[in-house]
Amino acid sequence: MDIQKAKQELITSKRPIYFFDDDPDGLSSFLQFYKFKKEGKGLVIKSSPELRYSFLRKVDEYNADRVFILDKPMVSKQFIEDCPVPVVWIDHHDPTKITKENLTYINPRAKDLSINKSVSEISYEIFKENLWIAMIGAVGDWTLPDFSKELSQKYPDLLDPNITDPAKALFSTELGNLIKIISFVLKGKSQDVNRAIKVLIKIDSPYEILHQTTSKGKLIFRHYSKLNDEYAQHIEQAKEILAQSTKNAEDENFLFYFYDGAKTSFTKEISNELLYLYPEKLIVVGRKSNGFVKMSIRSSVALLPKMLETTLKNFSASSSGGHEHACGAHIKEQDLQKFITALKGNYSKKE
Repeated sequence: MDIQKAKQELITSKRPIYFFDDDPDGLSSFLQFYKFKKEGKGLVIKSSPELRYSFLRKVDEYNADRVFILDKPMVSKQFIEDCPVPVVWIDHHDPTKITKENLTYINPRAKDLSINKSVSEISYEIFKENLWIAMIGAVGDWTLPDFSKELSQKYPDLLDPNITDPAKALFSTELGNLIKIISFVLKGKSQDVNRAIKVLIKIDSPYEILHQTTSKGKLIFRHYSKLNDEYAQHIEQAKEILAQSTKNAEDENFLFYFYDGAKTSFTKEISNELLYLYPEKLIVVGRKSNGFVKMSIRSSVALLPKMLETTLKNFSASSSGGHEHACGAHIKEQDLQKFITALKGNYSKKE
């Protein structure tokens, strides 16, 4: 991986623009880049797993001289081809086939598909700064990087050094609580999200947030608190649904939880926590809105991409993407029951 080239591109830039995914890994990666450079404009991409061509205008509007794309699994080919300035794209999803002279593409899976390394970890390898921020993204993406022990030494109350399971680190530690808070920063109205991210840039210690020792930390914690009650209700409702479904032998391998278009989408977070609580289940969490259902799908035992590809091939307006054990799907609400039936059938094949 040409990580030194990525660093050099950032050092020599004067007006970098950063496009990053709307999860802890994407946000953590952006924070590491911005804190190193202390210049530029960050844009969280919430609307789609793809960085679409329409975002190219943001490059022109900002008069950017470098583009950094962080943790986006897909980028419009036309965006890359028409971008007038050098692009650095760092990712860890399925490798792209897009090539261009001014594109620096960094993805450890391009050489070995078995490598499981977050963009936050790659970013930390580039800069070797802001350890706690890097760990937020890495563990938030269900990985425990080599520098986990270093965090345990520096912040022993955040992570027990004996923990070797990323899920346990995510859901049973103070670090996990911090990750949840940071994840919720990305939720809500765009103006609130952007304000919170600008505040995060200025925070230097995790305790500013966890212990609310500064006004900046208090603002982040308030943002989180407003959303946490709603999130907790979803978890309890999902548990109730599971209790009812266990009476049906056909549903013993599954947990399906769907909710109507609330103001805030928690599908990723709910599915992750349910997988931790019920690791033997295939977890499907979906948010219904405007005639569609946007889903997060998780499993610790099934390989999801091929199973989803088979399941979705007969549905219109559907899409999927992600990792071997964590994927997303987007289907018409009228097809939901057919999708559930098809998914159950394909799961029985142990894809």
